[in-house]
Amino acid sequence: MSGIIGQNTGRSTGLIKAAEGGKVKQIITAQASGVATDNTNFSAQDGGTIGDIGTSFISQAITPTNASSIIVVNASSSVGLESNALCGWAIYAGSTCKAFNTGNGYNVDGDGAAIHCAFAAGGTSSITIQFRTIGSYIGSNARLGAMKAGDGGATAPLGQMTIMEVLN
Repeated sequence: MSGIIGQNTGRSTGLIKAAEGGKVKQIITAQASGVATDNTNFSAQDGGTIGDIGTSFISQAITPTNASSIIVVNASSSVGLESNALCGWAIYAGSTCKAFNTGNGYNVDGDGAAIHCAFAAGGTSSITIQFRTIGSYIGSNARLGAMKAGDGGATAPLGQMTIMEVLN
């Protein structure tokens, strides 16, 4: 049997065969090459879906091999805040927000941003995945790839994103 995921084919025999889904078809990684700054006031997004806002920090395309696949995205970065604000970051597939997360800080604090999401591929056309900074709740600058708001990424570990296609 290959893989860890299996299906018990008979209680009395204990025979296990490889399951159909759960196999990773491809893994793509991307690294940030600089800092992304955005000062969108995302408080206007309250109570609804997050619109097509923010500034791309890492962008990478994936072309699913199977329309029923699941796309799994993990991304992380340092983040710098420019004021006492709730800042945000998100994962987008094209112009659609698939996941959103926030962090809080006080006046040029450095923090860490991490986010994860999974969604149905929905086809075999190329999908551009973006890890974006989407500003703050009060419209102050938030920077992905910066340890503190003013360092421009000089001392930061910047960021990375991993995209996987998993057969469903």
